Amino acid sequence: MIERLKSYKVELLVLVCSLAYFIALTAPDMTWVNVDSDGSAYLLAAKHWSITHPTGAPLYNMFNWLMVRIPIGSEYFRLCLVSAVAAGVTSLFLYLLAKRYTFSKWKALLAPLVFCASGVVVSQATILDTYSVITLMSVLAFWFHVKGMHRAKYITIGLGIAVHHLILIPLGVLWIADLISRRKTGLKIVRPAMFLWLFGFLFYAYVPLANHAPYNWIQGESLTSYMNYFFSQGGLIGGLSINTGDIIMRLQDFITISGISFGISGLLILPACVAAFRRKDAEGVLLFFLFIFPIVYYLTDMAPQVYTYMMPAFAFGGLLAVKGSEYFDLKRMQVALPALVAVTSVFLIGFNIQSYDIGRNLDRDMVMVRFYESLDSLPDGTVLWTENGGWWRGTVWLYNADKGRDLTILPVFGETGEENIEAAQEAYAAGNLHIQEYADTGWESSIRMAEAGDFERIEATAAVEQEWDAGRIKTGWTSPVELITGQAEISRWGAATRSDHTAAFVLVAFAWCASSQSVADFLFKKRAKGSKKKLQAYRWGTFIVMLMLLMVIFSLLGMEMAI
Repeated sequence: MIERLKSYKVELLVLVCSLAYFIALTAPDMTWVNVDSDGSAYLLAAKHWSITHPTGAPLYNMFNWLMVRIPIGSEYFRLCLVSAVAAGVTSLFLYLLAKRYTFSKWKALLAPLVFCASGVVVSQATILDTYSVITLMSVLAFWFHVKGMHRAKYITIGLGIAVHHLILIPLGVLWIADLISRRKTGLKIVRPAMFLWLFGFLFYAYVPLANHAPYNWIQGESLTSYMNYFFSQGGLIGGLSINTGDIIMRLQDFITISGISFGISGLLILPACVAAFRRKDAEGVLLFFLFIFPIVYYLTDMAPQVYTYMMPAFAFGGLLAVKGSEYFDLKRMQVALPALVAVTSVFLIGFNIQSYDIGRNLDRDMVMVRFYESLDSLPDGTVLWTENGGWWRGTVWLYNADKGRDLTILPVFGETGEENIEAAQEAYAAGNLHIQEYADTGWESSIRMAEAGDFERIEATAAVEQEWDAGRIKTGWTSPVELITGQAEISRWGAATRSDHTAAFVLVAFAWCASSQSVADFLFKKRAKGSKKKLQAYRWGTFIVMLMLLMVIFSLLGMEMAI
């Protein structure tokens, strides 16, 4: 037994180190950081057998119902452990998959290193949310696919359907891959096993079973109420925005976030993406789509805080980095560049330990816990008006369920803004309206009795919130840590302006990058001395330099333009 374990010492080392890394940074108690505004809803569902925001994550909630009863740390910490362990296991499977693409063990370590180095990954692996779990399920589905275990693949995807709709990306990619593969081999194109994932919808029977008073998410038991719940995404089609906001600002945020998450691993990922198509590498093409689709989803989604959708992209990006390390024709590049990526990934992991250590360096005062405790001072029947309700609404609902209290919170959410203003006026007339004010620099807030002059501000807040929901509120340039932790969402309300430069920018960016080959040939053709390998290396280098230069120019323009 011991000898067998020794043969897996690298795998065990990856698992243990990853688990230690994520668990050490896990939130010790309730927190709002890392855009964890849904954490209170998931904790409420686990403790009191209730539903969460659409589309419900039934399997995740049922599993949490068991986990929350294990006596380890705080109730919130127990559920955060699910995210941390899922991320650690994902790191292990990334290493196992990476060994398919290289004979070098240290290069195979690039996959878990790139994954663990991502600020997005560590931000979601240390809080109470579904993204770490759905990333593990996506990687497991790909693992079963390459191993030829197709039943297990579709069962895994079916379980993922009961957790988060992001699993639809690997479902679509791998289902089409199966169709193409079976067609090429002359087999029957469609087989029953390819529909095993449909069983995942059975878990949604949990929703009517767990829907009960006070009906926070579904207003009653009617069919109309359930239809409104499942199709309440407004202008979204599966989360994809019809009336997408300014793509330039979203691209700017993407560059900021990916810069602190990918580091320079993009120098390996980009060549791997191109080479996968040029060399007709089937697995490489699958990895490309599994990598790019979550990014596209984020770029086209109306909500700016859904950078969390990119977490699977960092997992599959790590595998592409390993593939990229073997694609360079020059041997020096096959060693030097992967080594540089490994070193910078280790540096980013150290940066993450300092930046995302919840309860110590991040959210030291555990503001959500303090807000929860401050509700004790409010009498029953209190109506609380908040300017940014998504963060505090679920906490008040959790408090009511835990303490048997009757507090009402009135956040402003687009179309309900006018109704909430009327409710606030009635509460003020009855003498039980309180106002919550939060600091511009974070989640700190205070609660006070409402005054007559507050209604001008309430109406102005409702108007601004409606502009935000319509995609017309834009935030300015900020640091990646502020974006990833959610600090930007809380503290910034940018100018309500639009940009007309989107189409022009996309065309210029495409032309700029497409011209890199011509630029390389003009500058380095003589220096290559007829060597195709050297010329190809110069072309790749020129493309990467021009892409990075474009990002710098774009970022500088983003700070100056009225976006």
